[in-house]
Amino acid sequence: MLRLNRERARVLPSPAVRHIVVDAAAARLYYYQNGEQVGSMRVVVGTARTQTPMLAGYLNWAIFNPYWNVPDYLVRDNVARKVLSGRTLDSMNMQALADWSDEPAVLDPAKIDWQAVRDGRQDLRVRELPGPVNSMGKVKFLFPNDEGIYLHDTPNRDLLAKDARFFSNGCIRLEDAAELGRWMMGKAYGAKGKAPEQAVPLPAPVPVYLTYLTATQTKKGFALLDDVYQRDRR
Repeated sequence: MLRLNRERARVLPSPAVRHIVVDAAAARLYYYQNGEQVGSMRVVVGTARTQTPMLAGYLNWAIFNPYWNVPDYLVRDNVARKVLSGRTLDSMNMQALADWSDEPAVLDPAKIDWQAVRDGRQDLRVRELPGPVNSMGKVKFLFPNDEGIYLHDTPNRDLLAKDARFFSNGCIRLEDAAELGRWMMGKAYGAKGKAPEQAVPLPAPVPVYLTYLTATQTKKGFALLDDVYQRDRR
């Protein structure tokens, strides 16, 4: 297991390289610059069913006041179920959209066959509007990848206080998105008003590595963390 973890760690850059590491096994994020670790924070990562993958890329954009595009299975199992029970999309701060284009038409919820959505017979795009309760919080940071993974703020602070923080759909929820944003963007960090989906490029791309290190350093040597994703056994 130590050899396995060393192979995972071997591909990570030196602290001399300005970069971010998200360790899903420890549910923590670390960032480095000029030969040292300059910051660390708790994060919420994916569940055992919706795991945060091992990836590498470059963070390029901050999106302020973001929408949250609700995953299909949550539209089916959560949103449609609540609507059929009497809740409204307005009460959930959500919209149903006609398609996945950049400027989709907003659908009238009363004209949607919610039972068909609940049964999985009809796909429906639903998004949560920006605001204080939006699941993305105030900002998300994007990097190109085929898994649809990104780093984002969160209004659900209670999950960050837990020792085991495996609750997301795979994306990384940040304990202090503003702190990380200011480190990456300097004075450029921040939204201009309340307009949704404000895309601001980072001054320079920031390398980000999503890894899974179940061996960790302690004052007495090392310890093995729980293998929540069962990757060590494979």
